Amino acid sequence: MKIKVSVKDKDELKRKIYQGGETLSGFGRRVGVSTPYLSNVVSGKTNPSPTMAKKIADGLGIDLNSIFLV
Repeated sequence: MKIKVSVKDKDELKRKIYQGGETLSGFGRRVGVSTPYLSNVVSGKTNPSPTMAKKIADGLGIDLNSIFLV
């Protein structure tokens, strides 16, 4: 069974990353997600895997379901 994950609001995700004072590349490095992959997730070009969505949410210090649809 494959779980589909998508970003609820791309602008909100971007805002949360930048509110922490980080760039996409800096945030990606900190949480272990490549910059190109993170950029594609934030822009809606790629849906993250559940594991990657969890890394992003944890890096932001928020609940997974507050930013992603699972």
